[in-house]
Amino acid sequence: MVENALQIYKQTKDVAAIGTAITQIKAHDSEEVAGKLFKKILPTARNILCRRHYFSLMDANLLLDIMDNLRYEDLQTILPFVRKTMMQQQACQQAGFKMEVVRQQALLTVIYRYTLRAFHEKANDDTKRDFDLVDSLEPAISDWYTNVIRKLMTVIKTLIVVGNEYEARVAYNNILAAVYAIQPQSAWNNYEKLMHNNFNDFKTYAMS
Repeated sequence: MVENALQIYKQTKDVAAIGTAITQIKAHDSEEVAGKLFKKILPTARNILCRRHYFSLMDANLLLDIMDNLRYEDLQTILPFVRKTMMQQQACQQAGFKMEVVRQQALLTVIYRYTLRAFHEKANDDTKRDFDLVDSLEPAISDWYTNVIRKLMTVIKTLIVVGNEYEARVAYNNILAAVYAIQPQSAWNNYEKLMHNNFNDFKTYAMS
């Protein structure tokens, strides 16, 4: 599986082969085998992303798949180009062109997860530009997911930057309640994972 994906990428530079292999690895029955396979493919995936200057949807999804396994220094290399891609997409929308909403959502998720990781790594100074970037976005009214991420970024700011745990907890719980009220049950697990399951675990990760 891994060898085939690496060979295809070497010959074609097609990121899809790497992304598909990682998806298959994560679905493997044996956690031990999956770990060994993932270890083989991770360096190639890391090199692809660290050299990207513009992020397609496929690139963004690949990054989301391996983000937790990258060093913080790798993310610092990658994130300027994620931001650049987001701003270019936003500029296209403002110029009247149709924005690729799914890609913007994936990139925004990268920003959100990076912000949590930055606080986790005690790199608080790395977060201001991302708060400003997310605040500047003009999501379509129907883009419910983007609005959820924006609200989660506000929760992070309220909790850590402002230091108001009570308001952060209330806002977090309101978001989760909205997920359960509006989203189909099949989507709940994805949102719970995104939000670290509950406020206490969310707070522990960001502030530990």
